[in-house]
Amino acid sequence: MNVKKIVEEYLKVNKYDGLCCLDVPCGCLLGDLAPCGEMSEKCRPGHRENVDKHTPCECDDSGEDHWHIVAHGDFGVVNEEEAKQWVCECGAVCDPWASEWRWNGMEWEHHHGYPIGHVIATKMPNTALTDLSG
Repeated sequence: MNVKKIVEEYLKVNKYDGLCCLDVPCGCLLGDLAPCGEMSEKCRPGHRENVDKHTPCECDDSGEDHWHIVAHGDFGVVNEEEAKQWVCECGAVCDPWASEWRWNGMEWEHHHGYPIGHVIATKMPNTALTDLSG
């Protein structure tokens, strides 16, 4: 089994229609995943939305019947207050704008350098963060 098949199975099981990438305006359907040959970590699961020719659209297919894959959730949108609820095991609180923090699509990770690398942080309720700082 290869990565493409693993992704395909995940999409089917979770009832997604395909993938889209927010950095590059592209989308692919389940039956033809990554025809570009460049499935990446930036591809997100999504649902197909049909657009009819009378609906204004900013893409190249505006004025024709076409479709888009729309990402599930607010991928790429940073909620700073929510991000600050994530704490690394070293005690560092997430700063979503700092280079040592990254969002992996499900949780925040804090970079500890070689050889440790990125460590998954734990989401703490706001009250727990107050206890940590006090």
